[in-house]
Order: sequence, then C-alpha cells, then structure tokens
Amino acid sequence: MTQLKYKGYIGSTEVSVEDGVVWGKLLHIRDLVTYEAEKVEDLTAEFQSAVDDYLEDCKSDGREPDRPFKGAFNVRVGEDVHRRLQEEAQASGKTLNELVAQVLTRHTDFSSGLKRAEWAPIPMLYLMNKDKSGKFSVVENTLKGGSLFQSVYASRSSSYVEQYPPRKIQ
Repeated sequence: MTQLKYKGYIGSTEVSVEDGVVWGKLLHIRDLVTYEAEKVEDLTAEFQSAVDDYLEDCKSDGREPDRPFKGAFNVRVGEDVHRRLQEEAQASGKTLNELVAQVLTRHTDFSSGLKRAEWAPIPMLYLMNKDKSGKFSVVENTLKGGSLFQSVYASRSSSYVEQYPPRKIQ
C-alpha cells in the first residue's frame, strides 16, 4: 500500500471502484480524518488539505492534535523476560526504558553499513569462521552467560557480536 506523508502524518491510499474515487485516512491516530479525490493525481493535495484542516480544527477547538508515534508503546513480554530485562538494566546502570530503547534502536539501525546476519533474543556466543572468499559463517552458537541481548553482524572485513559494550571478533 502506498502511503502519503506530510507534517509528520501518514495517510493511506485506497480505491473505491464502486464510487469511482480514490480515498484515504490518516493512520496511527485516534481521530478519524478522511480525504478523497476523483483522480489519483489529486489525492496528495486532498491529503495535505485534510492534515491542514485537522490541525486548524484542533487549534480552533483549543485541543492538542493527536500525533502518530509519540515514542511510547506497551510491550507484553512475559514475567521471565521482564525480570531478565530489569536485571540486565540494573547491571548496566540503565533504566529498563533506556535498555529496551537501546536494544530496539540497535535492532532497527542499519545505517552503520553492516548486514544483519542473525538476531538472538537470549544470551548466545557466536563463533564465526571466515572462508577464502571472505564470507563469515556461524560455526558454533552456545548459550552463555553475559548480555541478555546479542546481535550478530557480518560484513566483508569482520564480524561482530553486539553486547554491552560491543566487541569485535576477529
């Protein structure tokens, strides 16, 4: 599905064959804001107009507009994982929120140029082997004590096991 973006809002794009229109709604907010157009090329302008109208209506009503992705959400992980996360956070001098934010950021951050090879949600030690072509492969993975979360990355020149703190494996 193609999504439209404007002023921090995201809108859907839908087709109604019966009505002969294209339409959409603002996503990830509680308020219902829709828009439609008779031509596909007009939908973006209608979306932007709907966002502007929504923001103006909220302002004139004296209320804060709903915003998508406020930076907070609930995650249900089970008692054991919750306890282990809290223990890891305390051991590393972080709050539980700081630890979870760090793990999620590292999990989703691909800007370093490293290719994600595997994600381990429990403490694992990965022994990597470099073949003649320069590719790495996992030769052993065993449950070990240590960091609660480890990510294994592989690049052409080296491999990494991400821990607290991250360390390079040759």
